[in-house]
Amino acid sequence: MLLRCALALQIGLLFALPQIGAARTPAAPYTIAAGPLRLALVLFARQSGVQILFAPELVAGKQAPPLTGRHTIDEALTRLLAGSGLSARKLDSGAILIVPASPAAPPLVSTHDQGPQGAPPQGLESPRPDILVTAFKYPTLLAQSAADLTVIGAQLQRQRGIDGLATLAQATPSLNIAQNNSAASRLTLRGVYGRGEPTVGVYYGDSPVSGPSGTTFDPGGIALDLELVDLARIEVLRGPQGTLYGASSMGGTLRFLFNTPDATEASGEIRGGASITRHGSPGHHLSAMVNLPLASDTLALRAVAYDRTTGGYIDHPRFALADQGGAERQGGRLALAWTPGPDLDLKVSFFHQETRSDGAQFFDDRGGARTNDLAVRTPNANTLNLANAALDWRSDWGTLTALATFYRWKVLRQSDFSDVIAGLVDNPASCLRHAGLGQGASCTQTQWEAYRAFVATRLPAILYQPMWVTSANGEVRFHTEALARTSLTLGLFAETRRDRVDSITARTDAASGLLVRPLDVTGARAIWTGLNQTALFGEASYDLSPRVRLTAGLRLFHYGKTARGDIFTPNLITGTADIAPGRFSTRESGSNLKLQATWRPSPDLVAYLQMADGFRPGGVNITPSLSEENRSYAADSLRSYEVGLRLGLPRSGIELQGALYHIGWSDMIYNASSPNSAFVYNTNIGSIVIDGAEVNAHWQASDELALALSASWTDARVARDQERAGTLGQLFAGDRVPMIPRLAASLGLAYERRLASGTTLWGRLDAVASSGFASQFNTLQSSYARTAARASLDLAAGVERGGWDLSLSLRNALDTHRPEQVLATSLGARQVFAPRPRTLALELGVTF
Repeated sequence: MLLRCALALQIGLLFALPQIGAARTPAAPYTIAAGPLRLALVLFARQSGVQILFAPELVAGKQAPPLTGRHTIDEALTRLLAGSGLSARKLDSGAILIVPASPAAPPLVSTHDQGPQGAPPQGLESPRPDILVTAFKYPTLLAQSAADLTVIGAQLQRQRGIDGLATLAQATPSLNIAQNNSAASRLTLRGVYGRGEPTVGVYYGDSPVSGPSGTTFDPGGIALDLELVDLARIEVLRGPQGTLYGASSMGGTLRFLFNTPDATEASGEIRGGASITRHGSPGHHLSAMVNLPLASDTLALRAVAYDRTTGGYIDHPRFALADQGGAERQGGRLALAWTPGPDLDLKVSFFHQETRSDGAQFFDDRGGARTNDLAVRTPNANTLNLANAALDWRSDWGTLTALATFYRWKVLRQSDFSDVIAGLVDNPASCLRHAGLGQGASCTQTQWEAYRAFVATRLPAILYQPMWVTSANGEVRFHTEALARTSLTLGLFAETRRDRVDSITARTDAASGLLVRPLDVTGARAIWTGLNQTALFGEASYDLSPRVRLTAGLRLFHYGKTARGDIFTPNLITGTADIAPGRFSTRESGSNLKLQATWRPSPDLVAYLQMADGFRPGGVNITPSLSEENRSYAADSLRSYEVGLRLGLPRSGIELQGALYHIGWSDMIYNASSPNSAFVYNTNIGSIVIDGAEVNAHWQASDELALALSASWTDARVARDQERAGTLGQLFAGDRVPMIPRLAASLGLAYERRLASGTTLWGRLDAVASSGFASQFNTLQSSYARTAARASLDLAAGVERGGWDLSLSLRNALDTHRPEQVLATSLGARQVFAPRPRTLALELGVTF
């Protein structure tokens, strides 16, 4: 209710916004000596406070005249670029791009000055020269990036209906999202799928966020899913990023960059929509953004609030319920930006989000399509509070950046535990615990009858697990390009993370399926974990020639992990009391290395060769009845070899991006189950080999029509025969890594027509497809299940005029029923995650 009131207040403020025009850039003093043009542009960027982007080969060997006195940016650039054959182009982001001069072009050309006529449609975003990215921890151009990097801008995000992780994965074939039975998601890039710490680093702004560890020490199993409102862009960086981003980026890094406060003018936006789903309940969403300059060109505030309801589509006839599995997501973001001078920027932001789901988002297809026959209902919830601050200080030598993040994330996870409890009704060890007998004894017939009667009183059963994770992390780094032919980044990162989970087995009400309150407890325990990490990192690039650049990166790290568990109420059925007492800890230190050679023979071609490392720390299992051999698990690491290119063919309107890679992964961390199937723990399963290829193509067929193709091929397999303890069992060379489709692809067709009246009409078609995959390594594993190949089609169209836009979309237009994912348990249950049925959505937006 509080969030809805804040949203209503914000919408009211939007209509009261003053219309403040952008201020004309004033003249500023400059002191730049004559010398190399590269150094002159670096000094100009510092003294003007404007980002300057240029390719090294464009300025190589060129000299700049001295620049002194007061000048506007246009005047200063005209003097510095005089006689160089270059000109400056102002990008939408505010940065300035240095390009070869055109005879008819003025010294400083803005992308806004080019007008709408003749501009290509933006519904399919391509690696154009003016897309600015910060994936390498300093601003650069996407078209010049020597990496397998995809950028999704705000317009494409809105037209594709990307509001969170699930819809993002639909639009990005190389990004896999594995769901589980508790409304949580695991992200995977390039087939690097494992348990434990995340393999894909997730950043909201400059803030890295990892999930709670839970009882299985698996923070990678719950990825934070914030509402994507007022977004500037999404950066998907594939391949190990161990030097710049550390342990949680073995497969890649996912960055969500939000719009920052603008001190030049007041603005606002309201967006709202509704949807109807076949075989499901309707949904709706409303969001508002307001940007307020508090001091002209110096201080600004930006506030965002949102409320989204997604209707369910799964029936639960046991409790006479229809359209379950829906979710509500409410939250907001508050950001403050202060720029007291050209040398200093300070940005502070705060995120708050509450998410609730009313039940399981899967079903067992043996009971009918979209029909759930669970003995319990499993609503889940989570609440996030996150604050961060970023300080940038510019000098003649470079930019010093200091980042600080604090977040507290509470997750309430509820899972059906009835099959586990019922499956132990004939377990001799459980009967002995109930009778108070020691090992080697045997239960009498009377004791067996008493034990089985006791089990019956504990059904239906639910696993009720509130979790908390708190993290404080910070980074200080320095980036410079002032040195001759050299770019250098040096940094220090530190994090302290603390987790707690209360794991309670309790009884539910058979009539309603909900948790009995006050709790009727079968067993209760708690686990506390901690992680401390520090790292020194750096990357240096040297221009061997105007066309060849060599890059080397190194990260030195140290990890410390602790864990302990307490039993409040022993679970006599599952045996939770059989855990080792005390506090356990592990320590690990090491390094990640990156080597890269880049070749830029022309502005339209970038090719690279790269070797990069990845690493994740091991840890300790606080799991009942584990042997000492399985008490701890070691770190896993990988080394990737990659060749890639970016190619632009301006005359043909074609842009290509591709990569080939080979990954050797040692001591992969994966999960195994205890013999009674009640507990899951982490273990190392040996070596994995991954070979793959990725390609992204964009064809600007005409001023109004564009075509985009994206495809990935991933061959992730066990390297050699391996024998492991627990229910994981025997692995054989060639077994496929679970949950990874070998082939995934998307095809997009976008049409956009801009009329003389100022109205823009657009439409798009998006098709995605993926091959099948298994939930386990081989059929010897009792929880093996197979997901078949699938495909889906989305359609969307819209109209824009002035500050208004209206769109209509049809998601899953063919109403495909093929599952997105099928899981199985060792007890025989199946969990089918199906695509949302055909959904018609209408959205209206207005900007001020």
